[in-house]
Amino acid sequence: MKLRNFTLILIFFCSITISSQDIKIKKEQVLLDGTPVATIKNPYRDHYEYFNLNGDKEFSVDFKGLAQVSSAQPLQYLEIISGDGSKKATIQHEILKASFSVQNIITHNLTAKYHVFTKNGVDKAALDKLFNNTGAEFSNVATQEIQRAQERANKINGIKSTVAPSISGKDILGFENMSVKKIIGRIEFGQCSAFDTNNCIEVFDLDENRIATVKNEKEGFKKYKVDTYDDKTFYYNAAKSYLRGDPAFGEEFLAVLMAEGYMLGHQAKKLRGQILDAKIADAKVRSANIYNTDGYVIDKDGKKTTGSLTIYFQKLDINRTGEVLPTDYADKFGQRLMVKYNNEKKQPRTKTVNASSGAKFCIQTENGETCYIGLGVKGEAMKKLTNINDLSFNNAYFYTLIYEDKGIQILQDPVEKEKFVVKIDKEDKGLMLDRSSDDVEANRLADYLKTCKDLVNDIKKKNFNIKDVNDLSQIAKEYASCQ
Repeated sequence: MKLRNFTLILIFFCSITISSQDIKIKKEQVLLDGTPVATIKNPYRDHYEYFNLNGDKEFSVDFKGLAQVSSAQPLQYLEIISGDGSKKATIQHEILKASFSVQNIITHNLTAKYHVFTKNGVDKAALDKLFNNTGAEFSNVATQEIQRAQERANKINGIKSTVAPSISGKDILGFENMSVKKIIGRIEFGQCSAFDTNNCIEVFDLDENRIATVKNEKEGFKKYKVDTYDDKTFYYNAAKSYLRGDPAFGEEFLAVLMAEGYMLGHQAKKLRGQILDAKIADAKVRSANIYNTDGYVIDKDGKKTTGSLTIYFQKLDINRTGEVLPTDYADKFGQRLMVKYNNEKKQPRTKTVNASSGAKFCIQTENGETCYIGLGVKGEAMKKLTNINDLSFNNAYFYTLIYEDKGIQILQDPVEKEKFVVKIDKEDKGLMLDRSSDDVEANRLADYLKTCKDLVNDIKKKNFNIKDVNDLSQIAKEYASCQ
């Protein structure tokens, strides 16, 4: 059951604002206005478990669906079970927040409508009320679905009286704001039957986007399948059988289509822009990039500048392909930091700080202060060679500072987190520990830290896992003590 597909499509049509509270999920933590109130785990598809901050399981949620006769879409609902399994409630899955994440939508619903989460954590009284509310049983939800079917019929009648879609040749006409009737799209009639997959009808908007197609459904008398441009599918029962070129059939379908929210004109173009904006916003959250974040930068001479910092460590993975770094051209990501600040006269200024300058910058995060240092590295086999081949000759990047001690630093690539850098004051460049074999890496690290004989011997004997941050930090501590 592909429940998520329906949810992702509906969010752009049905999202409304219910609460001013900011509810987010980050690294399995439920945050209410930035404050952790619970944790959530998703051990398998469509099943979510909620725990209090002490690690006790409070309840679980199963995301389910009930098939409907009049639509290919299931009636989506949530089955909520108490932590000990003794209580159960079933509520309708409602989309009260635009999100690409089902667990975000569910958590927002439980907070905004049922008040299950507060700043003090899980509200047990609200949870008990949910379990004891017999009106929330799914049988009642199903009854409500019947009422919604009537509402849908009323909506179709409303479209017929307000927009009054009509067909003139291939043009689709309709009233806009009860004013003059205008062309809002185009319709094409085709030859189809229940024994083929041909389109009976194709509907286009003013931007020539194909908004919907209609096919004769094999199961069900006078039942037709509608596929829309946003990958939504629904079914409807027509008042009469299809005849090619029949304007009455076409006008009935147009009313059904508009009742589903497809108003033609330039609506799809606008909606696609909104979807793209939402994808970009989601990609930014998932990226390692830093956008307009308060912090400070310290140059090589020790001069500190405080302001708003922005740096791009990767491409935005809008379509979740996993491809975030270029492989066929010079990698410029992570090399330049943009700083917006006020000068001595309190006038706004902007400057660019290159990683090759050896600058350090820091920002405030949920875990405290996170710092980055710009430096060149040696030892990485593949990625940096691309820059040399591209004649850029710039192998300096900003890396995340993980650990620092006397004369030594441990850093990490902000994107390719399996890559670590060891930097000692005695060397101009850091040593990149990349994907090479453990033997090769150990020998290179031993040579880099050659002034500490005992430590070098232990590294060569593989007494450390040099691809583990804790072991690298221990190496740094011992190196600092031998200086």
